[in-house]
Amino acid sequence: MRLFDGDGDDGEASSGCCSLSEVEDAKRVCAALGIPHYTFNFTDSFEEKVIAPFVASYLRGATPNPCIECNRHLKFDRLMRRARALGFTCMVTGHYARIVTYDDSDAVLAPDKHGATGRQGLLTAVDSSKDQSYVLFSLTQQQLAYLRLPLGGYLKEHVRELAQRAGLPTAHKGESQDICFVGDKGYAAFIESCSSEARRPGQIVDEQGHVLGVHAGIAHYTIGQRKGLGVAAGVPLYVKAIDAAHAHIVVAPLERLGCRTAFVEDVNLTVGETGGGCALAAALRVAARTGVLAKHRYRSALRPASATMLDASVLRVDFEAPVRDLASGQALVLYTPATDGDGMLVLGGGTISSTA
Repeated sequence: MRLFDGDGDDGEASSGCCSLSEVEDAKRVCAALGIPHYTFNFTDSFEEKVIAPFVASYLRGATPNPCIECNRHLKFDRLMRRARALGFTCMVTGHYARIVTYDDSDAVLAPDKHGATGRQGLLTAVDSSKDQSYVLFSLTQQQLAYLRLPLGGYLKEHVRELAQRAGLPTAHKGESQDICFVGDKGYAAFIESCSSEARRPGQIVDEQGHVLGVHAGIAHYTIGQRKGLGVAAGVPLYVKAIDAAHAHIVVAPLERLGCRTAFVEDVNLTVGETGGGCALAAALRVAARTGVLAKHRYRSALRPASATMLDASVLRVDFEAPVRDLASGQALVLYTPATDGDGMLVLGGGTISSTA
């Protein structure tokens, strides 16, 4: 996919999952394998569905995850629809996660029966250090049935060995951890280039409203942040809240941070409806009785919690212990142990709209 236009020496993205350099690498791999390569220009959708919401989210004091929105709207919507229209029987990606198909007798079907009649389960990867199930919570049952995730059962080192054995030119290519479109100057500079509002200065205040310093724009901050505050105090201070309306960054000592409750919107149940599909229905019943494990950032640990649907569109998640960096705009994903003990099963997730 061609998703954005910035490439080169002007500070815009020159590397990333869908930059020009990545397109060239993909072409080289396809040439080595002897298969055709196509590039689809989705820059219009990427601007509308990913970049514009990313900027708007930071301007209202939230902390978005654009990779999840790219998955939701580009990879597994527009690209998948294009693949279906072109007659491809499935779509394969390099995400580190696993998909299994359960039959009605509570058994996992063989891999060659993937997508057969039954219910799909999204599981964590064998390589826990590379697991990407968190960013895939928006997948539906129909999408899971069409998707293949072959790397989820391997360790990353083994995948590199296989790639080298196959003669692929990218076998030892480095990994990018940055947001693909923001460039070397960082996300805050990118947001400032998109909106003059991002450069609106404001005050850094304590919980009582006392002014401790000034800042150059709320886009530079997120909940739980310590570095880069530029204020002196007798104890280390962290960002506790962002008041976008008044351009205030509220800071507090570590012991004053933490929320136990998140209200989640735009919810998707990866497991689909709860009726039928014995294994998944059983997992949901266990989760309802014993609680779930929740993840609020890609690199965060799974935390014990309970979850309740307040209505058709809002999920309430209550953590057993306070979470210091819980922020609106982040994805919150729910897990439960797989019924066969093979990793964790993704139940679903959504976007945090508020915390308490």
